[in-house]
Amino acid sequence: MPLTPEEETRIREVVKEATHQAVRETFQILGINLHDFEHAKEFRQNQAWVGKYRRTAEKVGSAIIVGITTILTGGVLAAIWAYVMKR
Repeated sequence: MPLTPEEETRIREVVKEATHQAVRETFQILGINLHDFEHAKEFRQNQAWVGKYRRTAEKVGSAIIVGITTILTGGVLAAIWAYVMKR
């Protein structure tokens, strides 16, 4: 059963209002004041900093794993070399 133009218009209005309300509530939960530009700007800067911090932590974590692997491999090879030289 097709909708009348008035019904379509009303549905669009309801969907638009529900969407706006959901976005407002989401930002409110995140602690973002949509009416304060400086607050929103600060939030974006904080998010950028968190992203940089995460990428740095990933790089450091990878470097630590490579370092530990290198040390363990060197230790195993040194033990094998020592065993071979004793014979």
